[in-house]
Amino acid sequence: MRIVLLSGGGGGARFARGLASVLAPGELTVIGNVGDDLEILGLHVSPDLDSLLYALAGLIDTDRGWGRADESWNALESAKSWGAPDWFRLGDRDIGLHLVRAEALRRGAPLSDVTADLIRRAGGISVTADVPGAWPKYSSESALATRPEAIILPTGGSMGAANSAVTEALRQSPAALQGRVYKINDDHLARPGPRAIDGIEEMARALHPDAFKQ
Repeated sequence: MRIVLLSGGGGGARFARGLASVLAPGELTVIGNVGDDLEILGLHVSPDLDSLLYALAGLIDTDRGWGRADESWNALESAKSWGAPDWFRLGDRDIGLHLVRAEALRRGAPLSDVTADLIRRAGGISVTADVPGAWPKYSSESALATRPEAIILPTGGSMGAANSAVTEALRQSPAALQGRVYKINDDHLARPGPRAIDGIEEMARALHPDAFKQ
């Protein structure tokens, strides 16, 4: 079974690590959050992506739930002594990654390419590594090429019905052949808010109906 996890924060990284420990290689795809990226002491920091990278590569400090294992804090303490803020805890090993990322970004590389390279160096695979553009879009063709076992579409979505190749790929997908293409009320999921819970429940009922039987 292929699973896609939308991950944010340390909890998402821990969840991803748990899923990876019970799933076969290639079954888990993780979409990380960059909405909380920030600049610290001139370095571009992607805290949620980094937590995922460390967790899935076995490098994370499991006691803290974030940052590198066997971390030290010499650089941060030195910066603090020269008047720099230390509210965001950057460890020495962690700073090494941020230096590499910051230098690549300064050379003009998009964050997506930098992240794909870091994932590769950590032993993972970026599913968008070959997609051009600074913020790659995952096309219907790319999604269907993974042979999904279930597909969720918004009520107004057609997954490119005007494209005959997409239509045929959708018709021949394992999801369609097994009757597992579901329409979900997109108004519940189009924007953040309490109704997102309704959308998640609607998806859960579609994917796991037995769990909701009385």
